[in-house]
Amino acid sequence: MEKELVLGIDYGGKYTGLAVIDQRNNQVLFAKTVKMRDDITDILKGRREQRGIRRTQQTRKKRATRACYW
Repeated sequence: MEKELVLGIDYGGKYTGLAVIDQRNNQVLFAKTVKMRDDITDILKGRREQRGIRRTQQTRKKRATRACYW
């Protein structure tokens, strides 16, 4: 007997639902709700600030080299 399995993913803000469904007889074989991490924004905040600083420094260097040639 051959099964035709489908993975279903339901994205949400705090939770994501996962399900494996056998489409031949429309039966749910596995279902799970996964809580999304909420600490990622705090971790990336410092990285965002550092990236902004680096980009500003690069722009200043480009402006300085352009000003010398004009």
